[in-house]
Amino acid sequence: MVWAKDFNHKTVFIHFLYTRPEYKFLRKIAKNVSQSELYGSQFTTYELEVDSA
Repeated sequence: MVWAKDFNHKTVFIHFLYTRPEYKFLRKIAKNVSQSELYGSQFTTYELEVDSA
């Protein structure tokens, strides 16, 4: 998150393969949690705001 702030990013997306368990601490701080598909695989995507982390 420090690097994201250094590069003036406002949002960071973290993608975990759907087989990974949900991370409760990420869900708490995430602006949005969704299911996404990248390169033919399913992912749980956490959208985090850089300023709040």
